[in-house]
Amino acid sequence: MEANFEKIRKTFSEKLLAKLNKIYPASSRIDDSFKGNELTMITNAQGQVMRVYIGKRMPNGNIAGDYYIRQVKAMEGDTIKNSHWDKKGKVTGK
Repeated sequence: MEANFEKIRKTFSEKLLAKLNKIYPASSRIDDSFKGNELTMITNAQGQVMRVYIGKRMPNGNIAGDYYIRQVKAMEGDTIKNSHWDKKGKVTGK
């Protein structure tokens, strides 16, 4: 599991980006998994993922691992046309 986690932290794969680019329920928290890691995705009012936590899920449901936010560069209406993900640091899952 640790090898997969290291791979995700260095760069987001096309498969992970495809998951993050999907439209989910608006203003929601989605708990999921990807390549042996747990994910928690937070969506905006349009259902676009804007924050993601990647790591190990703790008994309280939170993630201990890394935290990323989406930096939007260009929008067309409510659709994100250009964005990138910035690692903001570690989270403990407390």
